[in-house]
Amino acid sequence: MITKDRWVIVSPPFPNLVLRVPPKDLMTDREITSELFEGLLDWLGPTRDEAARKYEAIRDRLIKILLKKGCSDAEELADETVNRVTLKLPEIKESYVGNPLWYFVSVARRVWLEWLRSRQFQYDAVPEPLVREGRTDPARDCLQKCLAALPQNQRD
Repeated sequence: MITKDRWVIVSPPFPNLVLRVPPKDLMTDREITSELFEGLLDWLGPTRDEAARKYEAIRDRLIKILLKKGCSDAEELADETVNRVTLKLPEIKESYVGNPLWYFVSVARRVWLEWLRSRQFQYDAVPEPLVREGRTDPARDCLQKCLAALPQNQRD
């Protein structure tokens, strides 16, 4: 296990694949164990190399999707998505039919919606308007004076 910033990087049994695990305050009450990660790899492909390639392809696709949605934390959300799928996998592995990518995408959408809700402004945090009632806008006053100086037929 290697700690880097706020993420823990777990080195799986093969060297080219790195699983990023968020800190405890972002995770659910369960941890991703090596058994859960092995289950994810088994679900993704029959061989380790194929599973590793598919894992990286899914993660890259999730990052691209989240970036297109305007997410500034796309890598973190993609990792959170992979973690949630890994934790849910024992329940759905036997009954899920289809390409695993689409399950990841549906979970990523929910993670993204949670991220959006967490980033919404609180009404108390919105600053007061810069122009208060009773004050006039100097640029608007100047425009009104200039328009008043023109003849009616030239104001359009």
